[in-house]
Amino acid sequence: MLQQLQLLSFQSKTSQNVFLNFYQILIILQFIESQMLIAIRTFQYMQLNIN
Repeated sequence: MLQQLQLLSFQSKTSQNVFLNFYQILIILQFIESQMLIAIRTFQYMQLNIN
């Protein structure tokens, strides 16, 4: 019985960790996306100024 409870608590901890890791990856991807958009806008702005 005790082992089953320990296993359940372990499983819930690992699923929480997976969820947190997934959430962190989403945040990082959003950050990369915003940085890329800024870079693209800056590049377009520079091209307009050159032309």
